[in-house]
Amino acid sequence: MGTGIKHFSRNLLFLSCSQFLSIFVGISTSLLVPKILGVEQFSFWQLFLFCASYVGFFHFGLNDGIYLRYGGMTFEKMNISLLGSLFWFSFFMQICFALLIVVITVVFVPNLDRVFVGISVSFFLILSNVVNYLSYILQTSNRLREYSYSILIDRFTFFLFFLFLLLVNQINFKILILAYIFSKLLSFLFLIYCMPSLVRSKLLPVNVIWRECIYNIKIGVFLLISNLAGMFIVGAGRVIIDYFWGIEEFGKVSLAISLANIFLLFISQISLVLFPMLRQVDAVKQKEIYMLGRYCLGNILLFFFILYYPLKIILLKWLPQYEISFYYLIILLPICLFDGKMQMLYSTYLKVLRGEKFLLKINVVSVLISSILGLLGVYLWNNMDVVIFSMLLAVAVRSVCAELYVSKLLGVTDYWELFAELSLVMTFVITSLCCVYPWNIIIYICVYLVYVWFRKDAIYLIFCRVCKFFQK
Repeated sequence: MGTGIKHFSRNLLFLSCSQFLSIFVGISTSLLVPKILGVEQFSFWQLFLFCASYVGFFHFGLNDGIYLRYGGMTFEKMNISLLGSLFWFSFFMQICFALLIVVITVVFVPNLDRVFVGISVSFFLILSNVVNYLSYILQTSNRLREYSYSILIDRFTFFLFFLFLLLVNQINFKILILAYIFSKLLSFLFLIYCMPSLVRSKLLPVNVIWRECIYNIKIGVFLLISNLAGMFIVGAGRVIIDYFWGIEEFGKVSLAISLANIFLLFISQISLVLFPMLRQVDAVKQKEIYMLGRYCLGNILLFFFILYYPLKIILLKWLPQYEISFYYLIILLPICLFDGKMQMLYSTYLKVLRGEKFLLKINVVSVLISSILGLLGVYLWNNMDVVIFSMLLAVAVRSVCAELYVSKLLGVTDYWELFAELSLVMTFVITSLCCVYPWNIIIYICVYLVYVWFRKDAIYLIFCRVCKFFQK
């Protein structure tokens, strides 16, 4: 177990380096791009990022099936010839879907800027899904150093392009999209370099490839649909806003979501290390890791809410035209808590415990909650706030249901932490919306300190366990 912990810590270090760069690039682009492009062009840039986030649907669960089947297996023990054949089959499949999207976009979309976005998404679809395939191979075999390098290449290249465009003063949303796609291409070439035996392996007969592809899709399709449904909990509201209120309002809400998601960049990557590790430990250790993660993550993210108040003051001076975005951020920031715990803990544990069907059910139910309440917000009240609140409510329902289910599977019966977290979230939202500065921050800090005081013994015990855990 000691070797496993050291390996976990080393992998986490590599991922941390890549994610710190991702966070830096994310913060830089989130603050500079809306300032430079203006509201309309920034909104089209956000529209591309939004559509690009859903291209994973077009591998139909093949990548997820491989991830679930081979998780924890070393690269040497994998059937390289089979995985190489599936890679080329997937590559061809993505090209076909990309061409279909291009035809549909050109024929049915009248706006030229949206046509450009649609065609760009089709190119990104090919690269993203094959990069995703190769990345999953690295993740499942715990080759996270190479995976981290691929992230560094992708993010660093894009950031260099972005700086160059700033220097020559030739920046617009179309050039940014092309730079984004080119960065993904370089990451793809690096991944090919990392696994020459896989991409150069002899192709198996078509019937063998097809049979294996269908088998992996059957395993991974529940996880795929679940992941996409999880993304569409917030995405449904964004689609509603774009359709009923226009591209500029979509861009302002997207900025708030982008700022909130910065907090999740690092957290989401910890699960990549956690999944293979949990596959290799016993039930007692899985329960211990779960309890540590639940307490630590909740306390850290609840503390981050305090940072909203000074950040709002600073960022409003930088982006005064996006004042409404910081109002939306009050509602969207708690999503970091619920979605962060979902990504790192509950989804990971449900994969390990093979609870993909339950994950699918709660994600689909949450999408329905977000969509139905969002449409009611449009047709009954014509109020965008209701649409945004529906996103938060749906994400919270999903997180609470997942926590109760995973806790039951692991035999965890302490629900005080869940009650305290929900109380603090309600305190943050209500005081931020109803109280003026500085009373809102004073009230929240006081309530947070009361929470810490009552949980001080548990927090100290958790701190000791974390230290002991990483010293093994």
